Amino acid sequence: MSRKEPRLYFPHDLKQGVSLALSHDQTHYLMNVMRLGSGDHVRLFCDEHGEWRAKLDVQGKKKAGVVVLDHLRAPQTRPFLGLAFTPLRPHRLSFLVEKAVELGVSDLFPVLTKYTAVRHVNEDKLRAAAIEAAEQCERLDVPTLHPLQDLGQFCGNLTPSQHLYFCHERQEGGLLWDHAGSPPKFPLILVGPEGGFDAQEVTFLKGLPGVTSVSLGQGILRAETAALAALSLFHGAPRA
Repeated sequence: MSRKEPRLYFPHDLKQGVSLALSHDQTHYLMNVMRLGSGDHVRLFCDEHGEWRAKLDVQGKKKAGVVVLDHLRAPQTRPFLGLAFTPLRPHRLSFLVEKAVELGVSDLFPVLTKYTAVRHVNEDKLRAAAIEAAEQCERLDVPTLHPLQDLGQFCGNLTPSQHLYFCHERQEGGLLWDHAGSPPKFPLILVGPEGGFDAQEVTFLKGLPGVTSVSLGQGILRAETAALAALSLFHGAPRA
């Protein structure tokens, strides 16, 4: 049985017959991790040009390039599905991003709230986690990672077309499940920290237009569990 061709996110101008250089990390991955050699096939993809098959061209122990061969898949427009989340410890946050990418998220919004314990994010590591997840799950795009904002800034940047589902652990009734069957065109999910939202934050969010306070069911979920439970309800659902 033939081996599955490795995929690389390659946001460059992909055209048949073009020769492209690989980065040091890409070269190491293909040659030392995947044990590929000259002539072996890989797949390159990006949002703008879709997916292409390419042939590896080894030029030395630590240097390689690819020659683009044929077009496999045309680019696709992914429906908007936003996730706003508070920073977590690095390994948990990488897990959250990885699974969110698999579940079709288009935009990632790290947000600071009063009870957020981790007050920063490593954008390079999060972006790398998102790219790796897209490579593994055969997406043709990588989600947009937005800059870290406080809750007020985040809400101030919402557009009239976006609808925010505020996942509130103390919300009585109003399950997110009730809204997921036919979501709006631009749904955005907000999940808070493990300490929950401050009372003033809850009042602030509930007073905003275009915001619906929802429950994820009985019990208190870990932050990453809540985010993925919410995303899974919207994954693949038809849009209004």
